[in-house]
Amino acid sequence: MVSQLKKGDPSAHQLAAHLAACTGPNRCGSPICPMCVRELRYWFISEAIGCIEDLESATPRVYATR
Repeated sequence: MVSQLKKGDPSAHQLAAHLAACTGPNRCGSPICPMCVRELRYWFISEAIGCIEDLESATPRVYATR
């Protein structure tokens, strides 16, 4: 993505520099940044799984009999 942005206009160059600086502990937090979005996705999925597990353990299962 950075290499493609470097081919664009000055604002694209600025965004490319911003994204290129997003490494290791210095994440940019930009919603366009693939690395930051990946970390957000991992966090969200793990939190969602935790919520589902909490709901499953708190809700008694009722099995229908015919």
